[in-house]
Amino acid sequence: MPPTYTTGTGFSHQDENNLERQLPPITLEYLAHPVAKGGRDNALFAAACQFRDTGYSQAEAEAQLIPCGVRDGFTEAYSRRKIKSAYSQAARDPIANGGTFSQDTAPSSSCSNGAGKRGEKAKKEADAVKPEPLPQPIADGARKLIEHCFSEKERVSICIAGRYPNGELDLRGGKTTPRKQLLKELQTKSIEQIYPGKGGVFIRINPMQMNGDTDAEVTNHRFTLVEFDEDRNGKLIPKEIQFATLKNSGFPIGAVVDSGKRSLQGWIRLDAKDQNEFDQRRKEVEEYFSQFAGFDPKTKNPSRYSRLPGITRDLYDENGHLIRTTRQELLALSIGPVSWAEYESAQRLTDKDLERITLERRAYYEQTQLPMPAPMAKAAYYGKLGQIIDIILTAGTDAPPEGMSVQFLVAFGNAIGRKPYRRQAGVHHLNEFCVLVGNSGSGCKGTSWNAIDGLLELIDPTWHGNRIRDGLESGEGVVFLVRDPRTKVTRGGKSVHDPGEPDKRLLFMEEEFGKTLAVSNREGNTLSAVLRNSWDGKNILWVSSKNDPQKATGAYISLIGHITPKELRRKLSDTDMTNGFANRILWIVVQGKAEQPLPPWIDWKNSHPQLLQELKSIVANFRSRPPSEMQWSQEALKSWNQYFRDQKRRNFGGLIAPIVERSVPHVLRLAMIYCILDNSNLLQSEHLEAALAVIDYAERSAQWAFGQKPETKMPTNCSGNWIGNPKG
Repeated sequence: MPPTYTTGTGFSHQDENNLERQLPPITLEYLAHPVAKGGRDNALFAAACQFRDTGYSQAEAEAQLIPCGVRDGFTEAYSRRKIKSAYSQAARDPIANGGTFSQDTAPSSSCSNGAGKRGEKAKKEADAVKPEPLPQPIADGARKLIEHCFSEKERVSICIAGRYPNGELDLRGGKTTPRKQLLKELQTKSIEQIYPGKGGVFIRINPMQMNGDTDAEVTNHRFTLVEFDEDRNGKLIPKEIQFATLKNSGFPIGAVVDSGKRSLQGWIRLDAKDQNEFDQRRKEVEEYFSQFAGFDPKTKNPSRYSRLPGITRDLYDENGHLIRTTRQELLALSIGPVSWAEYESAQRLTDKDLERITLERRAYYEQTQLPMPAPMAKAAYYGKLGQIIDIILTAGTDAPPEGMSVQFLVAFGNAIGRKPYRRQAGVHHLNEFCVLVGNSGSGCKGTSWNAIDGLLELIDPTWHGNRIRDGLESGEGVVFLVRDPRTKVTRGGKSVHDPGEPDKRLLFMEEEFGKTLAVSNREGNTLSAVLRNSWDGKNILWVSSKNDPQKATGAYISLIGHITPKELRRKLSDTDMTNGFANRILWIVVQGKAEQPLPPWIDWKNSHPQLLQELKSIVANFRSRPPSEMQWSQEALKSWNQYFRDQKRRNFGGLIAPIVERSVPHVLRLAMIYCILDNSNLLQSEHLEAALAVIDYAERSAQWAFGQKPETKMPTNCSGNWIGNPKG
């Protein structure tokens, strides 16, 4: 059974190995009593260190300490970050079972037996950040910053700095230019040719009205600026520490700019709808960064200027003498979550949800044996997919039809490419992610892929031979496989042309998906973020690695993975369960029949030539067409609207709530694939019916895979009728 908690001196905990871990009295006292203003910051951090030092997980510490932080006046987000800061340091020997805590004093003086010194050390730990090597500057940084941080119809405000008589910068008289016009100019001129100014050139971090220069004239409150370069003693903070602090913050960072002098400037993405929301979100950013020395609170206005990358600037001493020439550079784009909404989503599921995920999951998963989900409903085997599955099952196979079906849908959708799309809330294409969950051997995950692989190879041999890969290790590696052409200048000055990858289709087939999860959990790894952007269909993917920054335009990426239930539960991190990565995946539980020691080979070319030719024609048809939007028939649109309303009223509880909350776009994409399999651009009710059957099974699979008892209601179609099981 999961452990229970009490406050005060009775607090104790049994870990998964039943070894008692006892917190010192000073920490128990902190849990039981509020702390006066002035000592609360140190008290929270010191308590987090003791949770860490006595062997508690970070999630366990958050479950107990976040309510204490809120009790003492902090926000949940700030309390969580303070705890995270403690857990970023190596564990030490816990404080001896002695010492007392006084509400009138800070922890640095509240403990006997040397605890005062420990408190002082804890304060130093709050400021300690492990340096992070700076990335290599991104070439053509001004253009890439403008492309990435401003939308098509927005205006960009840029100013060539002057100087007042007292030496301070004069940033009056900036020029506001439509983004489209500015990018057009940058096709033939460098940014320094357009804005020559060796005293420094600046760009406002948010779009402005024409000739606007005040906060009231900001047209989109997208970013706030974070900057810190000097510690409490006036000493310079190394840029490597500044970069690490920004990167480790967990905030969505749109860009990091090197000023060319002392500081790095982080563009934190707030996505606020107005000034009021901007101020609220900016306050949360300030609460976090104010714990670090040198944080500049004056950068809080939305019309703030940042240094524009790609500019050479002169540095002078106090007497006005030229010291040296340096460069303003773009170091990184898109660090952390891709939006404020994604950041908040990860933050919301904390005290109760993460406590439940961390504490209950281990005990519940291992002790509870849930029945396998009922088979996927008959409606899923519609059209050509149903023909394919019938042929394979008739020939004889151990492979489960669910695994064969969903993998074929994902793979076929990737072979079609990016041209068919549907604009609903966002722009949706046919790319999908699925992961088969089944025990080794009996799950027949590999068998289910092998059953359809030969057919896929015949449908599009070029795609099959060149655009199906494995080895997901980093976001940089993903983008490299769909990279744009470019010319790179080596250190020796030699120009090397890279033709890039003209075929932007890419299907990752990861039969060891547990390794993928382990890699994505490594600190600083960009894989999860790039995959999330890929599923979303972002037209441009960026990675800013130190040695080889890459860009990919029009990338079209799908994913198929295989994993065992035990490995999934162990390796899928709490972050990926809540940040949108897990709910971009269709989790499909599979279990084979183990009746065919030698599954027969199917000669698709000679035994089923008509079906094969139809599938090849569909791919050729949609590959040769210009991009085209798919439409709903009138009847199907009514069914879709009803499904959408019903879905919004659903309320999944428990551990899987954040994992199935993206069902609506999954249904849309699957319906589009079924429609394309009919060689049509018009979405019909039967396509929606088939997609709903797949999603219903995926949701029940997720409940099983993540250890939650399934809902008792039967799956229904658009009309509310039970759709039954495969094969009747």
